[in-house]
Amino acid sequence: EVLSDQERDVLLVTARCYKPDATHQRLPNKVAAEIAATLNTTTDRLRKFRASGYHKLREYVLARRPPAKECANAKSTRK
Repeated sequence: EVLSDQERDVLLVTARCYKPDATHQRLPNKVAAEIAATLNTTTDRLRKFRASGYHKLREYVLARRPPAKECANAKSTRK
């Protein structure tokens, strides 16, 4: 299933606001309000777009992941 334009935009903004050291990931209120206005929607709807987009991305990645046996036998390139 393809991401909608709204899901894609919300996920991109969410990724740009990602803080690796933060326990909880949350869009700043100002950013959420700006993207909601740009998409002509509410901040509550943004959460739904993000959840739906994450679900679609997860399903896409899991569907294309190699079987566990291949992963276990793969040599690491890390040193």
